[in-house]
Amino acid sequence: MYGYDWSEKYGVYRLVPNAKVIKEIRPVFKEELDYFGMNVHWQYPDTDAPILWAEGIRRYNLNGDSVAEAVGGGFYSKPTIKIKKGFENLQLKAVDINAIWKENERLMLGLEKTAIEFIRKVHDNYEKRGMKFVVAFSGGKDSLVLLDLVAKALRPDEFCVIFGNTGMELSATLKAVERSKKYYEKLHFYEAASHMTPDETWDAFGPPGRRLRWCCSVHKSVPTILKLRDITGDHNARAVVFDGIRREESDTREGYSYIREGVKNINQVNVSPILEWGTSEIHLYLLKNEIFFNDVYRFGIFRCGCMVCPMSSCWWDAITNDIYKEELQPLLSRIEKYAEFISSKKARKKFVEAGNWKGRIGGFNITNGGNRIDEIVDDNNIKYRFERMVQSWLGVCKMLGEIIEKDGNAYTQIIGPMLYVYAVRKRRHLRTIFVNG
Repeated sequence: MYGYDWSEKYGVYRLVPNAKVIKEIRPVFKEELDYFGMNVHWQYPDTDAPILWAEGIRRYNLNGDSVAEAVGGGFYSKPTIKIKKGFENLQLKAVDINAIWKENERLMLGLEKTAIEFIRKVHDNYEKRGMKFVVAFSGGKDSLVLLDLVAKALRPDEFCVIFGNTGMELSATLKAVERSKKYYEKLHFYEAASHMTPDETWDAFGPPGRRLRWCCSVHKSVPTILKLRDITGDHNARAVVFDGIRREESDTREGYSYIREGVKNINQVNVSPILEWGTSEIHLYLLKNEIFFNDVYRFGIFRCGCMVCPMSSCWWDAITNDIYKEELQPLLSRIEKYAEFISSKKARKKFVEAGNWKGRIGGFNITNGGNRIDEIVDDNNIKYRFERMVQSWLGVCKMLGEIIEKDGNAYTQIIGPMLYVYAVRKRRHLRTIFVNG
């Protein structure tokens, strides 16, 4: 991961090793400037190339000068742009990508070579253990770089690409996936999706929260493993999953290692070849190789993901709900329904706009929520006693992980890296689950 400083050439940055301060940077395109009405203030060309760069998502930068900043925004309001004094009448031009590449060519080629050799080495080591190989593909910038690197490191018959279609992807992302299939026509693409639609799961479980992210297991992780088993015909298929995780994206990922065994599933090894890449390297690689496929980035959306997400920023909420309003409405309406416990209409709107719903943990105000749970530790067993059950536990528990064996009311289930054996006992309105890890 590198920092950067600005050269004297228009829009050209220089990657700096061991920088003390590392900021996220992203390209700013004509579509974003038009969206915010900046053509009234600034003159800029009609081009597909970047025109400016933005630091920290909202601060527009021209060769080290902060020329404008976006403030505010949420599901119901568009951010506004405040132009800095002295930069009211700028004449902008297209950024020369070849000039940026020339400035950083040696470093970028080194990053690429290191990643390709790492991917090849991981493949050769784990192939000896009978592992299969998968690229986890989302259609976003990180997975595009990842896919291109794996395609350079491995033959098409040595891995497959699985797009985890959560059913909550923006139409631009689905188009990006289709363009990728055509671009990498020799690769084997598959799509993994839950048997339940987002409408069904959101109605059953309520909106996901930052600490209650059931959506990732139900709509992405488990369907991907099931798809791999379907592809290979092997119920116990063991896989190396190449992912586009990067440390820069969150504090949680700061402690991640390049290879993580069993973090998602006991039969899965997660490998992150671009873990140390920063956004400046990611964007430069995409732009130079002309594989900037997802149009959401052209409007200022800096990360690709589910259209409504508990981990999203107000910036994401504002732009996506403005540009893709009809697509967001089914899920946004469920958040609005969840907020009906607030009596004041104005307060409800603020609750949704500010993203307060993202902190949800329990089943409060959920139709199927409100179950009382007692945990009883008995020797090597843990007993969970449920009162006032309104759903069958065997129906609900699928959200925790895959049930791999079932015999009456006894079953074996994979949850995270562990294997658990359960027995459900019925007595009046109680259900007890015995856990043997």
